[in-house]
Amino acid sequence: MRIIGYIYLASEKEHHVPIDDQKQQLENYSRKLFNQSVDTLFIEDAATLKKPLRERSEGRKLLDHCCEGDAVLVAQSSWILSSAKEALRVLKSLAAKKTALYCINLGDNISIPNERKLVVSEGPANLVLRLLEGLSVCESTEHGASIKAAKTQLKKKGRYLGGPVPFGWMVSEEGVLVNNPVEQKIISEIEQLRKNKNSYREIAVQLRQKFDVRMSHEGVRKVLERNREKLEQADN
Repeated sequence: MRIIGYIYLASEKEHHVPIDDQKQQLENYSRKLFNQSVDTLFIEDAATLKKPLRERSEGRKLLDHCCEGDAVLVAQSSWILSSAKEALRVLKSLAAKKTALYCINLGDNISIPNERKLVVSEGPANLVLRLLEGLSVCESTEHGASIKAAKTQLKKKGRYLGGPVPFGWMVSEEGVLVNNPVEQKIISEIEQLRKNKNSYREIAVQLRQKFDVRMSHEGVRKVLERNREKLEQADN
């Protein structure tokens, strides 16, 4: 059995714990739990807490180094599990290798179930895994909702978010949708033709004859709907 220590040197003052203190913590914990010293140390420096373990220099080496029967020790779970989604990936990766992860602040192995002669408790590993699965779903849902809300606000402000530029509009240098004067005149013509009871197909034919604009009857309908939405947004 190899004991692998992971030391995280935070650049932020509030998260920083001196390297010697961490080494002593890991060594004491290893001797108490396994009656042996730490075999290998991976010392992570200049990596943010939000960065996934696999994308960190020493974190990647640690994950590649682990084998079946190894035990990874870290003082704080937050130093190695940057988010619920990332924690789920790390724990599943270590569990697949049958490598234990001991976070001193949690007090036990959280990557693989402990072997127990009497099944009184399932141990923390499965409980942590289920907790992280739930948190990961919440995290993804909140993230998706935040993105959707942000896009909605930008759209209301006229910000161009990509895709085809709507007929009647163009993208300014600031990335905002602004009126295209020529196409707006055509939209006004479409509105008038519709008020005169012309069908979408009839309007499409007149656009081709009068403005050399090739638009399907469905395209005409969408232009009218989009223009109506813009007017409603302006009123609000």
